[in-house]
Amino acid sequence: IGCWAFGNIAEGFLCFLIMFLILGLIFFWDKRIAMATKATFYEKKVVYKFDFLFIHIERVVKNAKYLIKNEGGNDKIIIAACYLHDLIDSKLFDDIEGQKIKIRHLLADNNYRPSEIDEILEIIEHISFSKGNIDECNNLNLEIVRDSDRLDALGAIGIIRTIEYGNSKQRLFYEEDNLNRDEDIVSFKDSTNTSLSHFYDKLLKLKDYMHTYTAKKLAEERHEFLLSFLDEFYKELK
Repeated sequence: IGCWAFGNIAEGFLCFLIMFLILGLIFFWDKRIAMATKATFYEKKVVYKFDFLFIHIERVVKNAKYLIKNEGGNDKIIIAACYLHDLIDSKLFDDIEGQKIKIRHLLADNNYRPSEIDEILEIIEHISFSKGNIDECNNLNLEIVRDSDRLDALGAIGIIRTIEYGNSKQRLFYEEDNLNRDEDIVSFKDSTNTSLSHFYDKLLKLKDYMHTYTAKKLAEERHEFLLSFLDEFYKELK
């Protein structure tokens, strides 16, 4: 009996040790990828005080970890894709193909297998709002990365990002062409090159493009906050 009990304890300890090592490796990979992403932004002088500040990426990673906890998915693939997703953004980098080569080298240097690298690049190539609205998506890892990025465009954070990005482009928040004034009621009429238009062209559509159940629930709450903000905005314009 003593030997049997000792065997069970040893087996349990071995399982615990293996899990600890796996989690340690994932943590190590995360930090390496995060540091490399931040270094790339600084190297390219992509140090903005608005939309693409590294803190945005950290929030996306945080969203992803919460979704993984509730929805599953491959955290090694998902977290790497979250950290790297803005490194092939044409608003930030001119040589997109060159960026992809750098990403391949970075991931290979951090012991990612070729199949994992291919999937990560596939994800970050299809994360954007313009490319990611198709219904035919059967990759949970891609769905979680998309949802994580889109959640950061909603709620209070989404409002702040929209205004700050608009300011960086010297864009008005609104102009009269955006508004429909009917007696004591003010509402939205037409889109122009304003930050207010961005709410209607993109932000208010995002909740309908979430994939996972958890993200849909969070998006509903943040969508309602956008509507509350806009309601108050129009009331103050009366």
